[in-house]
Amino acid sequence: MAKKYYKYEETHRKVDGRKQKYCTKCDNWKDESEFNIDRSNRDGLDMRCRDCARVHAQARYRKATKKKKIIVYLRFKDRHRVIKRVRQKLCTKCGKWKKEIEYYRSISEKDGLMCRCKECTYKPGKKSRKRRSALKN
Repeated sequence: MAKKYYKYEETHRKVDGRKQKYCTKCDNWKDESEFNIDRSNRDGLDMRCRDCARVHAQARYRKATKKKKIIVYLRFKDRHRVIKRVRQKLCTKCGKWKKEIEYYRSISEKDGLMCRCKECTYKPGKKSRKRRSALKN
């Protein structure tokens, strides 16, 4: 679908001394007060009326939030627990509680352990290691 370009005279008119503008979305003539400010346009007003702009913005927001995953960050206390004298930690990748032995050490972390377990840390590099070993042979 080709974009239609309007001339200034096609989208603006005066009725009873009041300035009106044509909304390109709902195809209605409305007062200029019903349009948002957009300084990039010649007349300084948005091409859509406020109602159509609101609907458009809500649709864009819904579409954007569907694509994003909402990340929930847990506090330090919520990621650690002790059961039967065994200290456990929650893996941020797989979401399973595992013993502290199943984590690599990390100086930068508060508890001295990485946030991902050994298994989850190892998995992403597995394919590239196989590929590199195949190229060497």
